[in-house]
Amino acid sequence: QGKIVISNNSGTKIEYVQVYFVSAEGPLHEGFRADNLEAGKAQSFPIGENKLLGAEANLEVRFKFEGSDEVFVDAGYFNDTFHGNITVDFRP
Repeated sequence: QGKIVISNNSGTKIEYVQVYFVSAEGPLHEGFRADNLEAGKAQSFPIGENKLLGAEANLEVRFKFEGSDEVFVDAGYFNDTFHGNITVDFRP
């Protein structure tokens, strides 16, 4: 059983972070969301097994720092069953 850990070591509050696997057709699941993540705090979620064989999926991370616009990045490429750990760590 893997997990995803979202850590805020940026010194600024993050209004939200949403992490999910997405293919060319769109999101593959609802994902994981951390709201109002204060500086120095972290949240973790069990990630389970994700059957992504042949999906050519990206891990998309959407986030919004307090006082800033939303940003999103593709943070990884997955094309097989994944059951490991993922860490998303915000730093200055």
